[in-house]
Amino acid sequence: MNLYKVVKPIELKRGFVVELTKEQAILRLHSLKPLKKDKYEVKGEISFKAGEIIGFDPGKIKIFAGVLEPIKVEQAGKRK
Repeated sequence: MNLYKVVKPIELKRGFVVELTKEQAILRLHSLKPLKKDKYEVKGEISFKAGEIIGFDPGKIKIFAGVLEPIKVEQAGKRK
């Protein structure tokens, strides 16, 4: 998974797999199914506000053009 900064508010529907911090996941646990370390499958609708950083499959990024901005590796430590 690659890291992306949310540029505009976004809602993810059921079936997407995301990588989240523990803090992000705790707020959304009612709509997430834990998979591997820090990875979750969306089982209900979840949303993210502008400025949040999430891990996302780069193969699915095209459908979110203009909403998610790639984060460089050296910026990854600044996750919100």
